Amino acid sequence: TVLGDAENPVRFTPSDTKKGWGAICIEDVSDTCYFNHLVINGATYGPDPNAFNAAITSHGSHLVLDHVSLEDVILPFYVRYGSAKIRNCYFDGSHASIDNVDIKFASALVEHSTFYGLGELLTMDVVDNCVIRDNKFVCLGSSINMDGIDLDASKNVLIQGNVILNAPDKGISIGESS
Repeated sequence: TVLGDAENPVRFTPSDTKKGWGAICIEDVSDTCYFNHLVINGATYGPDPNAFNAAITSHGSHLVLDHVSLEDVILPFYVRYGSAKIRNCYFDGSHASIDNVDIKFASALVEHSTFYGLGELLTMDVVDNCVIRDNKFVCLGSSINMDGIDLDASKNVLIQGNVILNAPDKGISIGESS
């Protein structure tokens, strides 16, 4: 848990700006993990880059992010199993070429946040009970496989009031079994 406030956000930055510093890796935590008013800059990945491939990676845990900014990171956010509540966040995926924010086998609430970058900006795979509301998605690249929101094999999803800009493929892709 990281609890900053609007006047004093917590900042994770590399001591050497030419090198990244690793990542926040969460696995099978029984309590909810809260991240409030946090700025992450220069993150790379965890000790096992295949399992912990994003600045914040969570497996089997429950996360709440509010006013979190991920900037100049290799890949912003990955959740597998558990849940994610994301509010008022900023995800810079300008260095990522795959799914910038990737949520799999989980439930999710994503609202009032900004997604900026290359690749799929928000991917939901096998997600049940999800709300994606009042967000802004800005696609930077021209890849033919670049969507603002990409749903695969998901159900009970509400998408409402989002703005999606410059998506070269689809703004919202509802694919495989959704």
